[in-house]
Formats: sequence, structure tokens, C-alpha cells
Amino acid sequence: MRRSQARKLQTAGINTLTDLAQTETSDVERMSSITLANLKQQARLQSTSLLTGKPTYELLSTKPEERRGLHLLPPESASDVWFDMEGYPHIEGGLEYLFGVTYLDQAGEAVFSDWWAHDRDQERLAFENLIDWLYDRWRNNPELHVYHYASYEVSALRRLMGRYGTREQALDELLRNQVFVDLYRIVRNAVKVGEPRYSIKNLEHFYMGQRNCNVKNAVQSLVYYESWLEQPDGQDFHTSSILAEIRAYNKDDCDSTMLLTGWLRGLQKEANIAFVQPPEKSRSKMAISDNARWRKHCCMT
Repeated sequence: MRRSQARKLQTAGINTLTDLAQTETSDVERMSSITLANLKQQARLQSTSLLTGKPTYELLSTKPEERRGLHLLPPESASDVWFDMEGYPHIEGGLEYLFGVTYLDQAGEAVFSDWWAHDRDQERLAFENLIDWLYDRWRNNPELHVYHYASYEVSALRRLMGRYGTREQALDELLRNQVFVDLYRIVRNAVKVGEPRYSIKNLEHFYMGQRNCNVKNAVQSLVYYESWLEQPDGQDFHTSSILAEIRAYNKDDCDSTMLLTGWLRGLQKEANIAFVQPPEKSRSKMAISDNARWRKHCCMT
């Protein structure tokens, strides 16, 4: 809810989450009926979750021709990858210091792999090694997808491609063929949840138990990494307890993204929602638009 929306509701005498969940009014000054209905639905779900102690959700209705929500979730592949990155913004230009992936081995067991970087040379090498690994895996199985949550990972890969002028063709092919799948984009148009936020940590209430690692969120991972930069307690996660904690957090994020994909596939199957492949023209235009954006970014920086 935007602050401006909250003020309009308060003017109408709706001051709390419970007020909004229970109100029967369908008219709030300077607020559309659709917006009000959406806010009421969200408040009702959050109120129910709080009262029952159980996470609540409702599927949103979408049409195949709209290509939204669960219609964007591709079929599973045994070679699928779940991807998450850790970045450190407090140096000039930022540093992408951890690239993590979860994937399934031949026995179907989840495996975690990671690439680290603590300076510019290592960052370039980690980026190249990741893209080479993803590209080779995709070429061997074109049905695979790389799942991530929100836009940070793909935006960061574009920045690194522009910064170092390397792996342009491989990343361009991955983008053009829509190998990367943003689950946040799917979630926001597929399901309304009784949570105050749509972060992956909130969504975990629907499909995952309590995390065990000491690092609980992205802000804490920054604090840990800054602590290691100031006073390293080892050179890598094998010898550093700080880096080991960050790695455990990144692994949890990758594993959570994998479990989220499975939960969404369950909803997709239950509602009999089919994946809708974009037309070839749309994929080409998207790739051109993506490339134009990162080239413009590179020119500006």
C-alpha cells in the first residue's frame, strides 16, 4: 500500500488492517474501485493469516493470451538451475562477490556450487566461469531454465558484461532465448498472499521450514562481508567462519528459489494452467531491448 492510499483510507475512516479487511464500503474518494478491492483482498488475507497463525493465499485469475502469472512458468527440466548472487555496494562500482547456484545431480539430489570474488580480477573470472557453466549446460539441454527471484541477478550480469566486455554472445543467447526466469514477476501476477511483503523470505512460509544459518537477510550478509573485509578470519569459506556463514545464507536462498519453483508448479498443475511460449518475434524484440538498456547503462557509466 502506498502512503497516499493509506491517507485516502484514513480520510474515509479506515485506520487499521482489521478496518480494511472488514469494511463493506466500495467507495473511497479519489481511489478506483479496483484498487480498493485489491487492498481489501490483501488486508483480508493478512488478517486471516494473523488470526489463524497459518499462511493464506489466493490464486489470481489470468488468461493465456495475457502471458502473466503462472502462464509464464515453464515446464521443469532435470537440468534446471536456481541462481542467487551476493553483492557489496560500498565500494566504487560495487562488487559482485558471490555467485551461487543449486541444481540436481543425476540421482535427483540438490547440489550447491559457488564462485567467489574479492577484487576486480576475481570478479571478472567468477562472472566468466559462471556464464561458461550456464551456457554449456544450456547448450547440452536447451529445455533448462535459470530461476531467480527479482531482477537483481540479471541486471548484475548485464553490468558485468558491460564492465568487462566479455561473454557478450553467450549472455545474449541466454537472454534472447529467455533462459532466465524471474519468479518474482510470476508470483506478483499469480497469487495474492497473506503476508506484509512479497520477499522470498515471506513466501517461504508456504513451502519451507525455518532457516538455520545465522545470516537472516541481505542486510546481514553485507554486515558479515564488511566484517570479513576489515578483519579476515580466513581466505575462503573453508577457513573463514564468516564466509562460511555467508555461503550458507546464499545456499539457503538458492534452495528456497528451487522450493518456490516447486510450490508454484503445484499451484499451476492444481489450477490446470498451461505455460504459454512467447512468439519468436517477442523474444527477439525483448533481447534487443535488453541489450539496448545495458549498452545505454555502459555509456552512462
